[in-house]
Amino acid sequence: GAEERDLLSAASELVGRVAGDATSAHHLGRFYTAVTRACEIGGYTEIMAAERGGVKTALEKLLRDADERDDAPAKKAFGELHRIIYRHPDHPDNQVPNGD
Repeated sequence: GAEERDLLSAASELVGRVAGDATSAHHLGRFYTAVTRACEIGGYTEIMAAERGGVKTALEKLLRDADERDDAPAKKAFGELHRIIYRHPDHPDNQVPNGD
């Protein structure tokens, strides 16, 4: 609901403010790992909440930041979180129209 969206939006805002700080990126990574697990378990409902909360943009920023810091493990981890959510079968981009 609204609290979940506020929490995701606040975390997304932090991502832009901590660029270049590996420690902050690590802690945000822990947060987004939990978000990703919720998306895996909750499917469509949680994925759509993540979409509305700016998770895709946040993970993309964290990926770019890890790349700029030459932090290969962080880049790999954020890339995996991004893939888990956006390749999930319940994600709208992965739905096949049924032809109705």
